[in-house]
Amino acid sequence: MEHEVTPNPRYSILVIDDDVVNRNHATETLGKHDLTVVGSYDVAKNLMDTKFDEGQIRSRLLRQGHYYHRDLKPGRSSEPAYWNAYYEAHDQSEIPFPFDVVLTDMMLPMSQEYPTSRLYKAGQLEPLGLILALMAAKRGAKFVALATDINHHDSAMSGGLDELNPLRATTEIYSIDSARVIFTHAPMCQPVTQQQGLVKNWEVLLKMLTTKPEE
Repeated sequence: MEHEVTPNPRYSILVIDDDVVNRNHATETLGKHDLTVVGSYDVAKNLMDTKFDEGQIRSRLLRQGHYYHRDLKPGRSSEPAYWNAYYEAHDQSEIPFPFDVVLTDMMLPMSQEYPTSRLYKAGQLEPLGLILALMAAKRGAKFVALATDINHHDSAMSGGLDELNPLRATTEIYSIDSARVIFTHAPMCQPVTQQQGLVKNWEVLLKMLTTKPEE
């Protein structure tokens, strides 16, 4: 079941794009919302990682007669009752996903936090936005868009998005774990100035996601 669409609400939005022009345009056009704008996969992933409230874990354990041992590791305790209570308290203390909407670029620089190999280099552009979009949908976002400004004639990945939108005149909306999700490319861009060229129309993306479909 998809999340209900509410007319003209104030959303908590995460925008992920390595292009400073696109990031600035998001700030200019989505400023009425609770907006977070980042430029890398690493920062976005850290923001979206599942987090737990240690205070709640501690309180739940105390109510069951256990003290919270922050540095205690499983397997080093002879108290199975403690670990049963801990995992139950842990699962009940997950912090809700902080963003209603996640709008991400497709091609993002390779992570700086993981060791590189001979196959790729840190900073190399890869379609990591697809991973972030699916993470967002799985972790509780209501609306998710993967949007690249690469023309489908210039990239196999961008061209592949056509397969997800068989009716060229419209953008298909998918339901993933109750999130409304779209995958789109250059047609949603708009000209700004001759110097800047095209920029992503974040408002159009948000409207596409949050407009209630006709009955």
